[in-house]
Order: sequence, then structure tokens, then C-alpha cells
Amino acid sequence: MGVKAVLRSLVVGAVLVALLGSTVSGATGSNARESSSAALASSVDHLSTGVSTAHSALSPSVTAALTQRARDLERASGLPASLGLEPNVGYSTVREGSLEVPANIAGDQVSPGPTSIGVNDLGFRSNSAGALEAYSYRTTSLDGTVTINNMSLLPVMTNASNAITVQENAVLNNVTLFGKSVYQIWAQNVIFYSVTGDQLQLLTDGWNFTGPPVALYQNDIYENSPGGYLFGGVYVHQVPLKPPAFTVRMPFTIRLYLNATNIDGRNALFFNYTLSSKYNITLGSQNFGTSINRGSFDWIIFNSTAGKPKSYRAPPASFLISGSQPSGIGLPNDAEIAICGPSDGFSAVARSLNATAQLLYLDSATGDYAAVPAAFTTTEDTGESVEGVDAHFTAASAAEGIAYLTSGPEFIYGLWNATASDIHDAPFAVRASPASTLIWVSPQSGTANDGFQNASAAWALATGPAMRFWLPTGPGETYALLGLANDYAPQYADLLARSSNSIDLATDPALGLYVPVIAFGNAQVAAIAQSGDGSLADPYVISYAQSQPISSLFGVFDLFTEPLYPGLLLSGVTAHVVIQDPPDLYIRYTASEIAGLAYNWGLVVPPWNYLPMEIYDSSNISIVGAHEISGWFPAFLTGFLMASLFLSNDSHVLVAHNAFSSMGSAMAIVDPFGNSSREDNTVFGNTFRGNALDQNAKFNSSLYVVLAFNTTYTGPPAVGGLGVFSSGNTIYDNLFATPIGAYSPPQNPLLSYVFDNDLGYQDYASVAAQYTNSWNIALEPANYVRMANGFALTGSIVGAPFQGGNVWSTWNGSLPYTDEGLIVGGGDRHPVPLPGSGFYAIVFEASGLPSGTPWSVTVDGKVHTATRPIQVVYAPTGEYAYSVAPAAGLTPHPRHGSVDLTGNHLVRIEFGS
Repeated sequence: MGVKAVLRSLVVGAVLVALLGSTVSGATGSNARESSSAALASSVDHLSTGVSTAHSALSPSVTAALTQRARDLERASGLPASLGLEPNVGYSTVREGSLEVPANIAGDQVSPGPTSIGVNDLGFRSNSAGALEAYSYRTTSLDGTVTINNMSLLPVMTNASNAITVQENAVLNNVTLFGKSVYQIWAQNVIFYSVTGDQLQLLTDGWNFTGPPVALYQNDIYENSPGGYLFGGVYVHQVPLKPPAFTVRMPFTIRLYLNATNIDGRNALFFNYTLSSKYNITLGSQNFGTSINRGSFDWIIFNSTAGKPKSYRAPPASFLISGSQPSGIGLPNDAEIAICGPSDGFSAVARSLNATAQLLYLDSATGDYAAVPAAFTTTEDTGESVEGVDAHFTAASAAEGIAYLTSGPEFIYGLWNATASDIHDAPFAVRASPASTLIWVSPQSGTANDGFQNASAAWALATGPAMRFWLPTGPGETYALLGLANDYAPQYADLLARSSNSIDLATDPALGLYVPVIAFGNAQVAAIAQSGDGSLADPYVISYAQSQPISSLFGVFDLFTEPLYPGLLLSGVTAHVVIQDPPDLYIRYTASEIAGLAYNWGLVVPPWNYLPMEIYDSSNISIVGAHEISGWFPAFLTGFLMASLFLSNDSHVLVAHNAFSSMGSAMAIVDPFGNSSREDNTVFGNTFRGNALDQNAKFNSSLYVVLAFNTTYTGPPAVGGLGVFSSGNTIYDNLFATPIGAYSPPQNPLLSYVFDNDLGYQDYASVAAQYTNSWNIALEPANYVRMANGFALTGSIVGAPFQGGNVWSTWNGSLPYTDEGLIVGGGDRHPVPLPGSGFYAIVFEASGLPSGTPWSVTVDGKVHTATRPIQVVYAPTGEYAYSVAPAAGLTPHPRHGSVDLTGNHLVRIEFGS
């Protein structure tokens, strides 16, 4: 046994001895020694290969059960969101000869993600002819390790721009409950890691994979570690339980163990770990140095002996890895260690990555840990996914069970012993011009122009015009390259290994916009701008015409139904930028995407959409003149903050003169760090209306609606206009005609969710924030001019004779108006009445008075006084008499009169001698 193996065994054994000798009820020192020995013993049972019991994709009943379980977990306000680690409800298989093979590894072909990427032993390997054959073995201990040297993520709505999980997952078979040794427990040993916040949390999920209803019950568990509990039929646990989380900076290594043993005749499952980093690991004020060797953070003892004689001892349970014996719900009996999305079935998108993943099992024949016999890049049981990651190996790394993970086009394929002997990973390098070119890669069938296959393509997202990645090469493994850029003609090319691949697109402005507009930083904005130098006087102007749908390559949803790609994304931009007359970002989905939402989630959705615009960590951007900003999100995302225009951590952004057609949520302004700063964004002159799609009975139950969190609003969830979750913004002269016009609650789904997934806890009190925004300006004449980002903002969106607040279709005359309680901590003090509403404004505009002079007007017997030149009196339709009092020794002209109020009405008063 090597030194590393000895250390691993000592960690596992010492942890179990410590736990069994002190913390588990009734365990004696003798029992502890026996149980520790049992943990290090494994019944590796290599069955004959090539034997297959067909297992199909998940049945509709199982899919429905998993879907409902996911729904229960997601909707539970008391459950930390990071603990919702979803199974892969989209799992499917195909038959190859006598085998039922996961569809995405069928025929040992390279196929696209998104999926989780790492090392997965599915119980399949290639024989001498290169065909897959099944094998099976059992073990009582799995050792999965991930080292992350560096990583950055593509910003995406919800929490996927911030975090990932690292998951070690396997199915514990022949678990005994009440004397029956037929149960299967999907064990997930996980860390949640905030890439942007360097925060780490340990997580556990335990699911019953024996069969529907896919639920564990309280009496199934004899005892578990403190902090673990059942929720909605799933065993969950997190460490630390309360803030703060561990602070761990990259590079770091997390080693996760799943260990099965028996304690007092009962089956037990332990979740162990070690953690090391180049930098000190801290937990609040506690400093652990550069490593933690805690061993176990969670354990479950199952209720194995209930109802049996006192002498009964349950047979040992073990992890089964098998290509021929699926779990009871149809998902594979596999073992996997991978980088995944940030819980809840969501996907993360990697911009850059340098990492490794290693998977070992304890072999009873040698008493040592060994690399899994064969491996694939994908994980199959977990629903979380990561996009933009490739995996490769060498002969030396295969012997250690290690795959190298880097950024690149993501494909699913075999690693060691899972491909033909003449297939080898090789590096590819690509340089593209223009710099904004988006590169997609697909397995090739035919020549370059007809060999590219959209259905099997993956995006080689890069931080610049040059990229490098790895793919399998050998007989039959060739690739095609596709370069796409707005205002440029697409170009196909053969992709050659171990050589420099260049792709140069020819300009073709007639094509206009047909791929997303994406730029990180000022230099990338300059590369795509049609004019300007980035100054206030001459901003970069981005203006594309769209005459065709955005390529369906960008129409991908993750497992939890979130669209992966935006239509426009700017991040880290500080130069002055004008997005002028943005197009609607129309896209048509493939039949498979629509079918997937229907099959997995029961959602009936349109085959078309408008992709969102997203601005992150930026300033000085103006979005002006859009004829339609729209788009739908699936109903399963209700409760997560989504929007067709999503501003996150931005300042000095102007959104003006745009038409929003809301299919659920039109716009959101978010400070993801709470209420920490004044953002100084301006929202002016926009119309927010609903879309007819929301009234379509075929679709409306499948589409996202806004939830009003922690407000006095008593209405139902509905289509929304503007959500504001930050402070210091000025919002005026907008027409809000959606059922929920604007909302700004003190606690909101994004903050609680980001807090949960960046810091690990759903503690609403810790993220509560009462936002302070200006929902109106001081009363001014209609021709008043206010400057924002070089734009002159003036006039009224409904032709009113004054400027003040916003136009609300639901205004009931109350002041300040809070949209029926949806705006907390503020409101509109000068609403602009909507024509046709029957409730209007009499606007008195005075001239000739010294600045700051008080003056008063009496309307219908009530006196109104102001020191500004404008006064507004609100009243229902009718005839009203008024009189104006002298001021500062000056006489008003006219002094009195009457108004027939059938609309907003202006009365000019001139003071003189």
C-alpha cells in the first residue's frame, strides 16, 4: 500500500473510530473497531461483462415524482436553496446490441452537453473491438477529489453567475430498512462554492432511488448527525449551519469520501472530506491554516433492525457501479465526481477554468484505493450542469483516475478504457477574426460546409479571439468549426488537431444581428461598436438591425428550465456606451428544446421567444429606443428573479424611451450585495405593457409570473413591469400598464438566493434591505430638461402638462402611490394621471414670483401652497372653481376661474403688479 493510500485509509478509519467511539448512540470501543474494519473492507464483485438487463429512460410516473419533489424543494421557504440538488429528470437511454446505454454516450460518439463534467464510472468500458460492454462492481468507499486552480463564470440570471457545486455522487445499494435489504439511497457529498465570493459550504443530499415516490421518511432513519434533517422526502444537511461560511481562495483541493459501514447491526452512511488551499482557510474569526482534515461532517444510520429479533444484523450495504443494473427509478448505478452548476438543477457557464477531477474506489482485493476501471466525462444522475468545460486525460493520469478540466467546447465522451484504443485526446488551437466571433464546434460528418451539425455542436466560449481546448482524435473523430459574428457572414472550417486553426469572417452588414451581442470590458465593446470613442461626448454606439432569428444554437435551457444564453450581455464595462434602438432579439427554439420542457416539466410553451438583455458590473450604459423588449421564462422559474432587461450591480445606467411587452417580468434592477450603495440609474419615458401571450390559455400556466414578496400586496402572482432591488435610482415618466406595475420589497428572491448560494444560508433577516429610490422628480413644467449620460430627458410620456412621477394604470388616488403596497419604503408622490382614467391633474404653473416665494391656490374650497412654480391638484372628472391668492405683493393673473376637468389641465398664472 502506497503512502497516499495509507493516509487515505487513516483518514477514513480514524474518522469512523472517533465518531463510533464517542458520538453515535450505544457504540462501544469494541464496536467502533469492528465498524472501522468493516468500512475498510469492500466486496468488489466484478461480474461478467457483456451481460445486460435493459433499462429504459425514466418512466412518466417517475419523472412526475421527481418533478414534484423538485417543485416541493424549490418552493419551500424554509429550505436553503443550495440543498436542492436535483436528479437528472431528463435522463434517457438507447439500445446498442444487448445494452441499454445512456443516450449521450451511445455508440461511443462525441455528443454535446450541457451536463456536469468530471469523472464518471457508469459501468461501461470499450472492448477490443471498440464497442461498449457492461461491467459491475461493489465497494464500500469512494474517494473523489477536485482541485480548482482558477475559474471564472459567465454572468447569468439567478445565481449561476456566482457559484458552482463540486459533487461526489453514488447509489448505496441493498440498504436494509425494517429488515428488508432492497433499498437504494442516492448519496451526494457536495461543496457549494461561490466563485466570486470565495465562500464554501459542505452539503449533503440523500434521495430514495428505490422507486416512486422517491421519498425517505422519518422512521427510515434510526439516527443522523446533528444538523441533518428530512425535508420533502429528501435528507439534507449543510455545514456550517449558520453564517459565516468558510472563506477559501483558489487554488484549493477538496477531497470527498462516501463510506458505507454497519453500526450495531444497522447500515450506516458517512460523508467525509478534507480541504486544503494555498491560502489560509477561515470561518469568521477562526483560522484553520491551509488545511482542514475534519474527516466526517455528516452521517446517517438507517433503521435496519426495526421489527426484527434482537440478534438480527443487517447485511452490509455497498455502492454499486453497474452498466447492466440500473437503480429502481431507472437512473444509473454509477459513481461520479464533477464540477456542476450551483444547485437546483441550474447550470453555470465557465469562461475560464484550470482544474482536475479524480475518482477512486476501495478495492477489497488489494485493500487499497484504485482508479475507477473506466470513465466518461459526463455525470448522469445529477441534474446540475456546467457549460463550457472540456475534459481530457493522459495515460499517466488514467492510472491515477485523474481528468484535466479546462475551458472549451463541452462534449460528452469516453475517457480511459471507454474509447477505442486508437482514440486519443489532443489539443486544438483556434484564432478568430473579428475578435467578436463566437466559435462553435461539432463532430464532423462530411466536408466542412456540410459536416457541421447544429444538434451536436458546443460553444467554445473564450475570453478573447484565441482559444485552446482538447478533444478526442483518431479514426472517425474529426470536427468542424463554425464562426459567427453579427454583420459578418458565417464561416465553416475543418478543425485540425495540433495545429493553428484560423477563421476570418467576411463582412456582410445585410445579415445584421443573428447571434447574441456579448462583450466583457471596454476593449471588447470597442471591437463591436459601430462608432464612438467611449467618452461622454462620443460614446460607443451599438446598434444592430435584426431581420432573422438568433441562431437556434443559443436556444439552450438547463435542466431547471433556465435559458442559458442572453441576447445581449455586457459585463465589466465602464466606458460610455449607447445601445441604440436595440432589436427584439427574436429566437425560434428547436423541437427538441420544446419537447424537453414538455416531457420533463409538463410545460407547454411557444416555439419562439425573445432573449434577455443583461448588464453586469457596469456603468455609463444607455439603453434607448427599443421598439419591443420582451420574452418569456418557464413557470418553474417563478420565485427566482428573472427579467427581459436585467441590470445587476450597475451604476449610471439610463433606460429611456423603450417599449416593454411583458410576458412575465419586463425589467429588474438589482444590487446583488444588498443595499450597499447608491446606484444612480435612471429609468425614464418607458412603457410597460402586458403581452397577449399571457392571456393565451394554451401557454399562460406554463410561463413565469412575478411574486410579490413581503409586501402588503394581496393580489395574485401576475405579469410584472419593473422590479427594483437597489437604492439611489430615479424612476419617472414611465407608463406602468402591467397587472403588477412596479415592485420593490424589502426582501426579495434574488438577495435571499444569492445570499444562500454565495454564503450558504437562507437567512432573510440578514439580507433584508429597505430600498430608497426616487419614484418621481420634483414638480416641473413639461419642457423641463434633465440630463443623464448625455441625453436630454424632457416631456411627458402621455402629453401631460408637467413632469413629476410615473403613469400608473392602477392608480387609485392615494399618495404617495406604492402600486398597492408593492413598493416598500417609498412611492410616487407626483403620479401623472392616465388619460381616460377619470382621475386627473389640474396643473397650476406660476411665473413672475421671486424664487422660493410661497404662493397658494384654492380649489373646491381646499388651499394648496407651494414654493415651486408648479402645483398639482388631483381630482375626478368634473368642473372645479379655483382662486389664486396674491404673493410677495404681486397680483396673480388670472385671480380666479374654473376648469372643466376631462383630462390633465394646465392653468398658467402670471404674478405682476
